[in-house]
Amino acid sequence: MLTVVLMLGAVVTLAIIGLSRAETDTGIARDAPLAPSAVEAVIPGPGELSGRQDTITVDLRDDFTGVLLVQPPDGPAFEVPEDQMDRVVPLGRLSWRPGENQELERYQAGNYKVTVLYWPQAKPRPETPAGYTWTFRAAL
Repeated sequence: MLTVVLMLGAVVTLAIIGLSRAETDTGIARDAPLAPSAVEAVIPGPGELSGRQDTITVDLRDDFTGVLLVQPPDGPAFEVPEDQMDRVVPLGRLSWRPGENQELERYQAGNYKVTVLYWPQAKPRPETPAGYTWTFRAAL
């Protein structure tokens, strides 16, 4: 009886350790760095898998604005031009989607690095704005 109880305890302990170190099904590691308080959400999230034409969305605090920098896996980084950006100014939301007449027509398979540079809406863009960088994976 004691052997059975010890074996069950060992199995439960190993299961807890395994689950605490596992990645979620989206690929986000449990120990992924936290975004600064000015960045409320990013889509796709750090390490997530996206489609070939999914929208990149950053939800900043309502009193912030910013720009997006995108680094493709095998090309130069670019700042998303203002005429390609969708903004919801009162909500501090920025988004960009690849497509026809955009910097990219679609994502190629691989890791994309995205940086949002942000600053208070009431002020002009500073020379060195604060930023947050994350990566996501584009599927085939």
